[in-house]
Amino acid sequence: MLQCSCRDLEHACGANEGQILFSTRHPIYSWAIAHACWIRNRFTTANGMTPYECVTDSPYSGMICRFGECVLAYLRPEGKSAPRWCHGLWLGKAALNDARIIGTKEGLFVTRSVRRFDEAFDSKRAAEFSVYVWEHGLASIGGQLVLSKRRPAPTAVPIPASEEIHVASFGVPLPSAMPEPSHAGDVAGSDVLSPVDHHP
Repeated sequence: MLQCSCRDLEHACGANEGQILFSTRHPIYSWAIAHACWIRNRFTTANGMTPYECVTDSPYSGMICRFGECVLAYLRPEGKSAPRWCHGLWLGKAALNDARIIGTKEGLFVTRSVRRFDEAFDSKRAAEFSVYVWEHGLASIGGQLVLSKRRPAPTAVPIPASEEIHVASFGVPLPSAMPEPSHAGDVAGSDVLSPVDHHP
C-alpha cells in the first residue's frame, strides 16, 4: 500500500518505469507512510470489518483525494487582505477530526474545503515540500499555516589528539592529586575496628 502511494505519485508526476523521484529520505515518503496506515485502518477488512468499523460501529464514508494531488485549499486568513485559498499538496487526513492535511513550500495546515484540478499533479511543488510528518503534532495543527521548522546542521566537535584526558580541567581531581588515606577509617568500604573488652 505504501509503495502504491509513492509509485502512483511518481507516475502521475511524469516518472518513467522504474524511475524514483522521491527517495525514502524525502519528506513526501514519510507522509506516504502515515497515509498508508490511515488507508489500511479504514478500507482493509479482517473478518468482514475494517479496524475503523470495529471502533466506530460504522464504515468510513468520507471523501478523499489522491495522495500528493495538487489542490486549492481554504486557508483561514490572518488579515482581511490575506488570501483565503492557496495551492498545496493533499497529504492525507487527520485522524481526530477528519480534516484534510495540506502541504506547501512554506509549511502545512489542515482544512475542510478543497477544490480539485484537472491537472492534478505538480512534480516541482512536490519536490519543494520539506516538512516531515514527525515535525508537527497533527492534533495541534489548526487552520492557519504552520511554518516548517528549520533545524541547524549539527556542529562537529573535534576530538583531542592525545589519548590523555585531563580530568582536573573539569573540576575533578586527578588520582595523583588525591590525598593518601591516613588510617583505615579513610578507606572507602572499610569498617573501623574498635577495641573489644574481654571480661573473664
